[in-house]
Amino acid sequence: MIDLAAAQKELYQELCQEGGGKCFVRICSDDSALWISDLPRMGIALPALRERFARQGLAILPDAARALCRLDWTAEAWRSRLEGLPDQPPPLPADAELHPAYALCRLLLMHSAPLERQPMEMVRRVLKLTAQDSALKRAIPALHGLCAQRLRRGEALSSAAGGILAAWLAGQERKGETV
Repeated sequence: MIDLAAAQKELYQELCQEGGGKCFVRICSDDSALWISDLPRMGIALPALRERFARQGLAILPDAARALCRLDWTAEAWRSRLEGLPDQPPPLPADAELHPAYALCRLLLMHSAPLERQPMEMVRRVLKLTAQDSALKRAIPALHGLCAQRLRRGEALSSAAGGILAAWLAGQERKGETV
């Protein structure tokens, strides 16, 4: 499973060193990136930082409208994080509350596509939602709807999001066993 909170903490610590300990790194409210930061307000030379972070697998995208920047993993960094995720759904969960997530997981994994063709917005959304079990469960019907729309238009689904869900479901089952 990808630990987004740990990655955010590590990123924050590195950015604070650059920004003199005054910047913030938060989960981005939309799905265009994983995080958002106020680095541009710190007066840091972003081009040099952008090059250095790109070598580390992090993309810094400007958000001029708000004098902020969006932060996301590069395609190579995404690929390395996603390659270890399951490509098959786990066994059907005993908890019926998890069945809609399981159905979505199966649907996504049945429609595998190269990462370049997958909608990364859904990958980011699912990854962010796995940190909030109840929010993920509420989002499942809308995610199913997005998948249906994409299938009708002949567009690729996000099998990477299916792998994230498979890992999350396996973790939910382990939690249920220890309760």
